[in-house]
Amino acid sequence: MIYIRRRIIKYLCIALSLMFLCFIYTAYEIRLYSKIYYDTPSDVAIVLGAGTSGGKLSNVYKERVLHAINLLKKQQG
Repeated sequence: MIYIRRRIIKYLCIALSLMFLCFIYTAYEIRLYSKIYYDTPSDVAIVLGAGTSGGKLSNVYKERVLHAINLLKKQQG
């Protein structure tokens, strides 16, 4: 009985160690990828919503849309 418990604990520790190593590796890869920046022209701008009231844009949403328009104009001219 004790032998089986030790074996289960051993495999559990190995599994947890592998999961931890996968987590560290994934975090490292994400960190490396975040350093890559592509500054290429684009035809679209995605603006995340912030809510409307009766079809009228909220102040936050309005500023986001204006910022996207300014970025597109800056890129074109």
